[in-house]
Amino acid sequence: MFFKIHDIKKNYTALFFSAIFFLFVSCTTHQQPLIIGNWELQSAEIKPADAMPGNPDDVKGQLYSFNEDNSFYKTDPKNGHKKKGAYKITKENNRSFLTFTDLSFPVDTKSEIIKLDQTSLILKIDFGNVIYTMSFVRK
Repeated sequence: MFFKIHDIKKNYTALFFSAIFFLFVSCTTHQQPLIIGNWELQSAEIKPADAMPGNPDDVKGQLYSFNEDNSFYKTDPKNGHKKKGAYKITKENNRSFLTFTDLSFPVDTKSEIIKLDQTSLILKIDFGNVIYTMSFVRK
């Protein structure tokens, strides 16, 4: 009898961890298709405001195109410059992150996905003493 109860507990444990794994995988990959497409940067906010040189309004209108192959293009409509990069979406402690790698300047930028739905994307990049928040709309 002991072996049967032990086997049942073992099976429930395996089932529980399988369910957690599938939930994690589905949550991670669920956001991937939502980000695919074109996004226009509507606003950028830096806190504290004087922490970085330049004007956050200078980046308004930039277009980001996310592709299924985890590549993206960033286009500045003011000068037509187009940069290619790679991205990935990960999940850590119930928070989703979007990590960019600009191929012309190969440094990863990890941003938290605050909101991602059919029409809007909000990212927060926390540099420790500076927080940069970007709001996009789908184009």
